[in-house]
Amino acid sequence: MRGRETNTAERSPVSAPTLARAGEGLDRKIREEFEWNAFYFLGVAIALISACLFAWTVEFFSPGAGLPTLTVATVFTIAYIGWRLWKARAPLHQLRLGMRGEVAVGEALDALRERGYRVFHDVGSEGRGNIDHVVIGPSGIYVIETKTRSLPPKGRAAIRFDGRRVRLGDGPWDERPIRQACAVRARMREWLKGEGMGEWEVNVRAVVMYPGWWVDGSSGKDVWVLKPDALGTWIATEERKTAPVARDRLEMLWGRFEKYARELAERERAGK
Repeated sequence: MRGRETNTAERSPVSAPTLARAGEGLDRKIREEFEWNAFYFLGVAIALISACLFAWTVEFFSPGAGLPTLTVATVFTIAYIGWRLWKARAPLHQLRLGMRGEVAVGEALDALRERGYRVFHDVGSEGRGNIDHVVIGPSGIYVIETKTRSLPPKGRAAIRFDGRRVRLGDGPWDERPIRQACAVRARMREWLKGEGMGEWEVNVRAVVMYPGWWVDGSSGKDVWVLKPDALGTWIATEERKTAPVARDRLEMLWGRFEKYARELAERERAGK
């Protein structure tokens, strides 16, 4: 009698999409960069082995001709790989710095859960760039962009904000972080409208955070620029100024945005 065939294909015990953690997108980029560099190391090994085999083959048929060939091939290969690795150092350093900043900000934001807020990290891009953090609670929605910049070697690490531009130390004025934050806020409002919640009176606030920097002038018409540990105080002020979102609407907002964030996280992991 023929035995019953069994399906040996393994299935994951986790079938539902999971939420992204703080810094997950940058961590993925770092791993991709590392794998790309590892490819070059492997290329070096293969090239040198091939050069050795070629040199010994030439040496066998024409003594004295293979070693110079091996030397030239080795020098050029190592020089090229060294140049590629040197170029990769700066981007990897900036990615690691950015990831550490997002993780630090994420930890600071998680404290808001005790005050009735839900915190989402690294919300997928939809082709327009990830949202580093989203905080949703009684006083509204806060879309947060983290900007991790190295501190000056000495002196006060201060940022000036004039309502539409930021200036780090003695550096140039820069509008890009504020424009990016406004674009992220517009994306959140589009999502609310698409979910049929566009008419709800839900405050959507854009926030740019600079870990480790002191901020002079933190409130603009459209955007806040803050240190991570200052957000709780600013939200408390907002709670006193605005009527809270109704509980039933808040729970609906949480549920729908969580589903949206899970789906985007799964797409990002799948590379879609």
